[in-house]
Amino acid sequence: MLNKKAIDYPGKKIYYSAAITKLTFAFPIQPLIGSIYLLFDSSKNDLDIFSLFTVLMWLFFILNMFHKVIFKQLVFIINGDQLYYTKLDKWFDLKNKVLYEGAVERSNLWGTLIIELEYWEDSIHENLWYIEYDKEFIKLMEKYFKKSN
Repeated sequence: MLNKKAIDYPGKKIYYSAAITKLTFAFPIQPLIGSIYLLFDSSKNDLDIFSLFTVLMWLFFILNMFHKVIFKQLVFIINGDQLYYTKLDKWFDLKNKVLYEGAVERSNLWGTLIIELEYWEDSIHENLWYIEYDKEFIKLMEKYFKKSN
């Protein structure tokens, strides 16, 4: 979803990486092609239904992601000690939040920026691998880090 009013906010804007977004977009194309091949090549009706379902699922995934490839996606806006997060459409005071870089999942080879809010369920987890110029972003945020993992 494009957040047009957020683009007008003052401050340094941090976007998702265009290269990673395109790579993530290209990944489901291979299973889609394989599913289409199975749909027309299979000899059993059960496999036809499964292949049709798989084709529809991959098409939905690709179409749902198509706008991310065309438009730059804004993630954060940093304005002084304030951080705007577009997914929640909220401003956060960086002085009052607990920020750190850690690993959320075992398979996460890159750091994840974690911002703990009042409750753990409301925490923000953004994988830094998806963020454009992630090293520069972390340098901006380092002064607000409260602890490290």
